[in-house]
Amino acid sequence: MTYRANGTNATSGFLQQVAGCLAPCAAFGGWFLLALLCASGCVSQRGPAAWRTVPPSEGDSAAFAAASQTVREAFPAVYQATQRAIITVGRRQFACDGFLTASPAGGWHLALISMLGLVTDVRVKSDGAAEVLKVTPLFRQDWARDYVARELRWLFAPPPELAPDGRLGDGRLVLEAKSRVDGARASYVCSADGSRWEELEVWDAQRRLFHAKVSGYRSFPGWPRAIPAEFELDAGNHQLQVRTVAVASAAPPAEEAP
Repeated sequence: MTYRANGTNATSGFLQQVAGCLAPCAAFGGWFLLALLCASGCVSQRGPAAWRTVPPSEGDSAAFAAASQTVREAFPAVYQATQRAIITVGRRQFACDGFLTASPAGGWHLALISMLGLVTDVRVKSDGAAEVLKVTPLFRQDWARDYVARELRWLFAPPPELAPDGRLGDGRLVLEAKSRVDGARASYVCSADGSRWEELEVWDAQRRLFHAKVSGYRSFPGWPRAIPAEFELDAGNHQLQVRTVAVASAAPPAEEAP
């Protein structure tokens, strides 16, 4: 199995090792191709309406600062993750495995593998730009870019610029961000004290692209903080469930290193 790295073909030892341990996934085949065809031309029409917030007050500064740090530091700066994913289109479900590597220099690199092998390979650069490294008959370039890379960018590569938007009626905090790449805007919802990231909603103009619930915080060896390990995403035309089953981080945060 090969992938493109820095413009050249390179063998991914990490992906080869993990792929060898894969449990069988549901067959993609023609049904999955049909699912992607159905998903390629529309955006989310379901899920909650746009959140209504009360503008932040001076007393909220500490909570919003905590919330911003929570989202920005939800994941290690350098890590590898193994994920299990289920995509639902209509009444059909399809399973695949994701292998994500992240670093400041390389960005976020995601390979999706089914029982048919590597089906797509995308990278989100540090500036937010997306690069499709592998095109297959099951994942056309526009599908990989407009769906896989977009959801990867907002879920696993939160932008550093997060502005307080206000509090919801239940007291939770809402942070806003805008993409420098395509102009899409996102709302990150955190607990009232800013300690937990709980939801995400992404919009393009007046169209909701997707809504995601964030949960399943787990601790993994080598990283001192709990990581959000479960995501339930609703894009209207498809639903996605992602569960992180393994994380290998390069090093603990600098302030917690011995």
